[in-house]
Amino acid sequence: MKFTQEDFLNLFNLQKNISFEDFSKKLAVLNGSDTSGTFVVRSDLDTFVARVAKKDNRGARLDEYKRKLYRIIVEEPEVALAAWFQRTVAVTEDLDFYFQMPVSTVRVGDTFAGRTLAKYGRVCKNINFDNFFNTKKLYANDFEYTFGMLKAMFEDCKLRNSLVGPAFFDHICNIEDDYNLFWADFMMGCNRASIFNPVTYRVSWKNYSQVTPSLLRAWDGMRIS
Repeated sequence: MKFTQEDFLNLFNLQKNISFEDFSKKLAVLNGSDTSGTFVVRSDLDTFVARVAKKDNRGARLDEYKRKLYRIIVEEPEVALAAWFQRTVAVTEDLDFYFQMPVSTVRVGDTFAGRTLAKYGRVCKNINFDNFFNTKKLYANDFEYTFGMLKAMFEDCKLRNSLVGPAFFDHICNIEDDYNLFWADFMMGCNRASIFNPVTYRVSWKNYSQVTPSLLRAWDGMRIS
């Protein structure tokens, strides 16, 4: 059964009534080194920026940064989350479109670019949403899995520390009407399950001499299973 945008939005307890002042006080930065899996806070946002931004202008732009986050998380969270869903999970074509095996190569020079031409992966993400985006890759209590990070931000105002780094901080301050760069930044490092690409397998098999036999056997096992 297809997982819809409405299904996705219904998973969140959005903060629609919090004031900007209370929101600003609540904003916090997660502890990326924590291994408890409980989204432990490292610091409130103001203290964190004051400590790490002594040599750049993040302190001076902090109010602007907070107001853009307020827009994302409080004023129009449905718009922001819908943008994530559409770029990541939405199935907008007939299934035949996603399962059509392209004949193009995924080989670029000496590299097999396995992320290309993997249209069917969108269907895998959609119908297995819960398992895919709740996958913990690093260890059993890993907290940096995608859906957990989404919930932490939109329900508890807890930010990944990377979003407060200089580059991503600047991207957030410059958000206008397009959330694509924001979500690209957010997803960088977020854990989720891997998807096997049959196009990579086909091209690799045709170029057997340039791929190790053990790797092909592993891929063949994935194909059979």
